[in-house]
Order: sequence, then C-alpha cells, then structure tokens
Amino acid sequence: MVKAEQEHHSELCPMCLGIGVAKRMRRGLEEMMPEGFREHLRNARKEQLLAVRSVVDAAIDRLEERPKKGARASKVQVQ
Repeated sequence: MVKAEQEHHSELCPMCLGIGVAKRMRRGLEEMMPEGFREHLRNARKEQLLAVRSVVDAAIDRLEERPKKGARASKVQVQ
C-alpha cells in the first residue's frame, strides 16, 4: 500500500487508528525514559525469550528421546 492509502485506511479503520495511536504513545514514552532504562528493558525482554527457548529446547529433547512409533523391544535373556 502507498503511504497515502495507508493513512486513509487508518482513518477509516478503528482498529488501525488504535494501533497507530498506541505506537505513537509508546514512542513518546520511550523518548521520555533514559537510555539506561530502555537498555535494561531490552535486556529483560531478551532474557524472557531465552527462558522460553530453554523450555522449548527441553521439550524437543524429550520428544527426541522417546522411542519412535513402530520400534519394537527385543527380549533379553537374564540368567
């Protein structure tokens, strides 16, 4: 979409208008906060994502450890 069309669309669509307002408010708030504060927030978001990644990786590892469907156990003779 061309920029003029996007602006016209956002004037007609309440959802797009709301999103645009929220983005502008966020930018304004970010500019008011010191850089150190913003850096800490970015680092915190990264740590949250890394935590989620570790949970997902653990779940994948558990799936890979399970025997594959159709694999049969063999009998072992115990003396």
